[in-house]
Amino acid sequence: MLSAITAALARSGFKDCKDVDVFDMRVTDAAHNVVEGNKTFKGVWNEVWAFQVCGQMIGVPMTFIPDADGGGTTFTTGPAKMGDATVKP
Repeated sequence: MLSAITAALARSGFKDCKDVDVFDMRVTDAAHNVVEGNKTFKGVWNEVWAFQVCGQMIGVPMTFIPDADGGGTTFTTGPAKMGDATVKP
């Protein structure tokens, strides 16, 4: 989650802001398989996490990739987006 907060802060221009709240999280793509080269990743899903950063709404795309052995889940963050229109205050 720290990388999502960092992305939100960097995008907002308020990198020194201490007023950060997780506002909303929603699934944007249900679990599906992703093929990269000759490797298949099963059960990958995407979400957008919305943060309120010093009064600014920031959407951070998140991708979750379950480990092949079922031992955990890896996640990555995409570029943060100011004022994600799909987030309702």
